[in-house]
Amino acid sequence: MAWRTTILAAVTLAFLATPAAAQLQGDAVQVHGFAGWGYGKTDGNTYLLGTEDRSYDNVNFSLNLNATLSDRLMIAAQAEWHSEQGSTVTDLDYVFAQWKFSNALFLRIGQVQQPFGIYTEIYDVGTLRPFLKLPQGVYGPSSLIAESYLGAGVTGEYFTSNNWSIAYDAYVGELKTPFYHWIMNFDWQTGAPIDRSSTFDYTDVFGGRVVVGTPVTGLGFGASYYSGVPTGLENGSDATSGFVMSGRRSILGLQGEFNNDTWWIRGEWVSVVKGSTSVDGAEITGDTGYLEVAFKATEHWQLAARYDYQTNNFGAGFDYGPEFSSLNDHKDIGFAVNYWFSPNLVIKTEYHRVEGNRFADPGWDNFWEIIYGINDRTDLFQIGAQFSF
Repeated sequence: MAWRTTILAAVTLAFLATPAAAQLQGDAVQVHGFAGWGYGKTDGNTYLLGTEDRSYDNVNFSLNLNATLSDRLMIAAQAEWHSEQGSTVTDLDYVFAQWKFSNALFLRIGQVQQPFGIYTEIYDVGTLRPFLKLPQGVYGPSSLIAESYLGAGVTGEYFTSNNWSIAYDAYVGELKTPFYHWIMNFDWQTGAPIDRSSTFDYTDVFGGRVVVGTPVTGLGFGASYYSGVPTGLENGSDATSGFVMSGRRSILGLQGEFNNDTWWIRGEWVSVVKGSTSVDGAEITGDTGYLEVAFKATEHWQLAARYDYQTNNFGAGFDYGPEFSSLNDHKDIGFAVNYWFSPNLVIKTEYHRVEGNRFADPGWDNFWEIIYGINDRTDLFQIGAQFSF
C-alpha cells in the first residue's frame, strides 16, 4: 500500500511542476494550511498533550493544495508534519484526482480521505473544533476509523425543494486503521518495554456514508459504515501479544450535529457490528462515542464541554486479574475556555478529568510495576494556539 501511495504522490507532484500546471491562473490553484502548538501538564500519566514533567514540544503543521485543471478535473493533496512528546512524524494524508460528472456526482481515485463520521475529512483543522485534540475514543491512537483509503469512490449531494439535503459517499479499496495500546508495548513474559506501535490492514473494503441535512439551518444527522477483511497487525504483533482478528469486520457509526454562529453541538457513536477480535482466546466487544457542546458567549469568548468514552469487554478466558480493569476503559470529561482572535486564530485553555488507562499511559519502564501501582485517574491541564490560512 505504501509504494502505491508514493507513486500517486510522485505523479501529482510531477504534474504540478509541468508548464501546464504553471499556466493555471487565479483560483485554479488553492493552497491552505493548518498549524498549532500546545503545552500540557498532568498529575502522573501521559495523555493528549500532557506529561507529568510538562510537555512543550507539541507542534503540528499541515499544507494542502487543490489544483483545478479543467471544469471537471481537480487534483488534491495534503502533507502533514507533527512533533508530539518527543516523536516527530511526516506523512502524506491524501492525494487524489476528482472528476465532476455533475453537482450531484463526483468520482475520486487515489488515496482519499475516508468519509466516516464528522471529523475524518478535517482532522487537522483545529479552527473547526472547540478542543485542541479530537475525542480519543473515536479518533485517537486506536481508532476504528482510517484517515484515508486507497481506492476509488463517488460523492455528491442532493437538495430538495423543501430545504432538505442528502450528502452521500461510497467507496472501495483498502485502508489502515491505527493500532496502539501502551500495554502492548511490553513483553508480557518479562515486563520489558518494546515497540509494537502498528496498524491494522484491511483489504477488500467497501463502505459509505449518508448525511441528511434538515430545514433547520445547521442541523444534520448521518450514518457511516465500512466492511473489510483484516490481515493482522502490520508488525506481526498479533503473534506476540495474543491479538487475533478473524473474518470480515464491519464498523458502524452514527452522528448528529447542530452548528450555527453561537452553538456547536456534535455527537458520534462507533462500534464493531460484525467480526471477531480476541486476545489469548477471549473475545473483545465494546463501543466508543462522545458528545461535545460549545457556546460562543461573545464575539471572542467560547465555552466548551465534552464527554468522551470507550469501553472494552473481555469474554471468558481473559484471566490476567482485576488489575486490568482500568486498562481497557476510557472516560474523559473535558472543559475549555477559548479566545478567538478571528475565525482563523484561536487560543484554547482546557482541563480534562480522565478515568481509566486505555489512553492515559503511566509511562513507566516495567509492565508489572505498572499493574501493581497504576494511577487510574488523570488530571490534565493544557493550553495551545491553532490557526488556519
